[in-house]
Amino acid sequence: MKKTHRRITAFILSVLLLLSVTACAGTQKSDNEIDLTTMSATMVYSEVFDMIYKPEEYMGKTIKMRGILNAVYNEEDNTIIFACIIQDATACCEQGVEFHLKEDPEEFPEGGTEVTVVGTYDTYERDGEEYCYLKDAVFLDE
Repeated sequence: MKKTHRRITAFILSVLLLLSVTACAGTQKSDNEIDLTTMSATMVYSEVFDMIYKPEEYMGKTIKMRGILNAVYNEEDNTIIFACIIQDATACCEQGVEFHLKEDPEEFPEGGTEVTVVGTYDTYERDGEEYCYLKDAVFLDE
């Protein structure tokens, strides 16, 4: 009887392992679109961290994210730099993804409010440094 229980337990664990592997395959970065709004806070933070440190893996992909709107005035070129700030699950750490709007919206959301942004992942160079951002970004009503 104990041998049968072990076999059943081993079979169930094998099925669960197989299901977890195939479930993760749906979130691979091979797709051309990454929707961060459907992920847990821990996964979003991890994915954004990965986007910043491995930008070549995300180039040209459409990224949808939700976070806190931050706007900073850049005195050097008289522009406003927009970013979507993503916090980790404990809200102790945060990552920001800069975005450049495709066109100015009719109404700008207030800084510090939650926004959903979608755009194409790209990089640009400024002062010899490479920066990651979402180009042709738009705010979504959600």
